[in-house]
Amino acid sequence: MASFEEIVLFYEDRYDIIGQWFLTPGTKVVLGDSTNRKCRFCDRAEPEVSFKSVAHAIPESLGNKSIESMYECDDCNSFFGRGIENDLGNWSKPIRSLMRIRGKSGVPSLANGGPKGWRIDYGQPSGFEIEQYEHDPIFSVDEQNRVVHFSLKRDSYTPVAVLKALMKIGLTLIPDEEEKKFVHLKN
Repeated sequence: MASFEEIVLFYEDRYDIIGQWFLTPGTKVVLGDSTNRKCRFCDRAEPEVSFKSVAHAIPESLGNKSIESMYECDDCNSFFGRGIENDLGNWSKPIRSLMRIRGKSGVPSLANGGPKGWRIDYGQPSGFEIEQYEHDPIFSVDEQNRVVHFSLKRDSYTPVAVLKALMKIGLTLIPDEEEKKFVHLKN
């Protein structure tokens, strides 16, 4: 297996950084021009479409409260939020819960529904609260190695939609001058 240094050198040799942002809590980064708005995804502009909703370059469910986009109309924002970003949220939910990543409504809970299902909630100041039942265990403890093993189920998602959501994030983050190289990805 390659060392961390070898991995860094691999990417430094083959890729250029075309944009980067240093995020600090409470500071907003706004991508795009708020005076000449055109949707990067449907190519429509005002007054054909509106730009009233806050569009996040990375979905808020992934913890992004800082990077906003002027490139996304309200129609596309709603379409992505109900579709591919929902699939991305369902796919990433277990790790977001265990990593305590706050989305729009706080840290997501994990649950297997029903009266005798398991549940993981995170609350402050108590931390994680985990319920499981003998017939449906979701974790085991390895005392000797001081490790807890989780066996969690994800909410339903479509794998290709998760890929599309990640591509949509990339298309949002690329600078204007680079966007024309990736028009084929919008299809």
